[in-house]
Amino acid sequence: MVKGVNKMIVEVANPDNEYFERAIFFIRPQMRDTSPHELRKNADEFMNSQAFGAQSGRARQGAAKSKAKSMWFVWTVAAIGILGIAAVIVGLVVVVATG
Repeated sequence: MVKGVNKMIVEVANPDNEYFERAIFFIRPQMRDTSPHELRKNADEFMNSQAFGAQSGRARQGAAKSKAKSMWFVWTVAAIGILGIAAVIVGLVVVVATG
């Protein structure tokens, strides 16, 4: 048990997030005199900032899926190219062997 600890916090609820229902921010001791409105505003801004990760989980998943699709396309094109080169080589071997 911790005794004698007195911390100020700001709790921000986010019912729209599928992973997290709330965040708790511990106020620095030197900022204790800041108005509750200002603390809440700063907490909301931080939650929406790049520092906190402005992209939602779904947006990150969408970006990862998009990258995976583009890599799939690159590898498919590369495989088709390699098969094309192999077909040309086989064709040349057949022509040389029969002629």
